[in-house]
Amino acid sequence: MRITAGGVVPDGPDAVVLQEECRVAADGSWIEIGPKAAGRLKSGENIRRRGEDVRAGSTLLPRGSRLRPQDVALAAGQGIAALEVVRPVRVAVVSTGDELRAPGETLPPGAIYESNRYALIGLLRRLNCAVTDLGILRDERDEVRRALEQASATHDVLVTSGGVSVGTADLLKEVIEALGTLEFWRLAIKPGKPVAFGRIGECLIVGLPGNPVSVMVAFLLLARPLLLKLMGAEPAEPLRLSALADFHFRRKPGRREWLRVRVRFERDHQPVASVYHTNSSGALSSLSWADGLVELPEECASVAPGNTVEYLPFDGLGVK
Repeated sequence: MRITAGGVVPDGPDAVVLQEECRVAADGSWIEIGPKAAGRLKSGENIRRRGEDVRAGSTLLPRGSRLRPQDVALAAGQGIAALEVVRPVRVAVVSTGDELRAPGETLPPGAIYESNRYALIGLLRRLNCAVTDLGILRDERDEVRRALEQASATHDVLVTSGGVSVGTADLLKEVIEALGTLEFWRLAIKPGKPVAFGRIGECLIVGLPGNPVSVMVAFLLLARPLLLKLMGAEPAEPLRLSALADFHFRRKPGRREWLRVRVRFERDHQPVASVYHTNSSGALSSLSWADGLVELPEECASVAPGNTVEYLPFDGLGVK
């Protein structure tokens, strides 16, 4: 009996032989099983049983799952036409600073091109957030206050870059305290020490530093988990792998620190981490060069070649 691929197996037969392992008469009047197939044919061969993939009543996708293409296909394969999901988190992004200019503009003395907003918007879109770009704010109290008031009324989260350090032009902390609540300011981390977190009404405010490396590292390790929580995703620690350092590094203990590194695999498949040539938080090129971060705990004072270090690949932080 011939059965086409995907066809229903009638009652009685308990195995199917592949057509290419049979000899078939030109007129289709007879089929002969080849000796290779006949010798190994077992019950259930080439038959997909009802329920062998997913049992009736079992959980397809637990609450908090981030939907990937294969997850959508899994639901569709069970005849599910629609899934209930959490709405996208509404996030506004703004950079602050009189020295900032948009790419393409002429740079006057003392000015720099603004880059943090572009990194933040890209990272937020990877999380499927609904992003609003508020552009660049000047270091003027009324302008900063007006922007925060308006953004906090229509967004779930406001992510800012710059304006959270200790300079006279760093107005963000002051404005947050005037309009809402400052939950904390400054952490024992490097890069990213002058990070701020607060709220204005129902809107959460994530104040990131101005240096580009600080912005990216603080976003990945502090803001990203917060946004995933707001999206309803189950909390998950970033992927951490062991690697061998091939570099010397000395520092003053007391802060958790992340170094930009690139990992290679030696002949014994051992991952070996190389550090970027500068540890400056303004070295934007280091982020493009690196494929991950090495985390140094607070008590660590030095790293020497051959030491085992904890490596956080960018892939595990949503950056590919």
